[in-house]
Amino acid sequence: MVRGRWTKQERSCCATLSTIIRTAPQGAGGEVRGGPPREGIDSDDVGHSQAPWVHLKKGVFRGRAAHRPDVVKARKDFAEGQAGLDARKLVFLDEAGVSVAESRRYGWAPRGVTPAIERPARGRSLNLIGAIALNGVRALRLVDGYVTGDVFLDFLRENLGPTLNEGDLVVMDGPSIHRVAGVAETLAQFGATPLYLPDYSPELNPVEITWARVKKLVRDLPTRTLRLLRLLVTTIWG
Repeated sequence: MVRGRWTKQERSCCATLSTIIRTAPQGAGGEVRGGPPREGIDSDDVGHSQAPWVHLKKGVFRGRAAHRPDVVKARKDFAEGQAGLDARKLVFLDEAGVSVAESRRYGWAPRGVTPAIERPARGRSLNLIGAIALNGVRALRLVDGYVTGDVFLDFLRENLGPTLNEGDLVVMDGPSIHRVAGVAETLAQFGATPLYLPDYSPELNPVEITWARVKKLVRDLPTRTLRLLRLLVTTIWG
């Protein structure tokens, strides 16, 4: 589009798309025809109900490195080894981030009308370090700025440490801030031990579900100042 007007090529493209949409078969997924003739019942003509145990879920994004044989084996070994762990001793830890520019992603509107949702183009951010366990949330730290190795150690000493029990396993992924010198020693002071997840395996850390819930509530109750955002996150965390 040039200066608010459609070019000849764009008008042609739109006309083609309109024709495709108008003539497309109706139905949940349309019909797929063609290919060699088959005898018996055509699977394209059979309605398939959704299996009761299958439902829509948020996907996990993985890069190509996640499919390396060594990474796949490490993930499989970790999953199999979970059977021998005491769930009451597991503490799951991770970081997340929220912003004062968060807003709802969906809204109500008349049919055929796209809801317009206003939000700032940018806004100040707040980084979060949190930990949960089988009995609920354990610790939370709000960080203005970057989460560095020193900030992470402060979280272990001041926030998480006092909530740990003898024999706890602190489960986390393996970025550099989680592997700085002093992590194991700090946890040992409280009777706990670090347990690192395999690479590219966020689905093995249930705290991700907690962060997803926190972020949804932050979007549903948008704040526009850092002070209110801090108050909202602290309230949600409980």
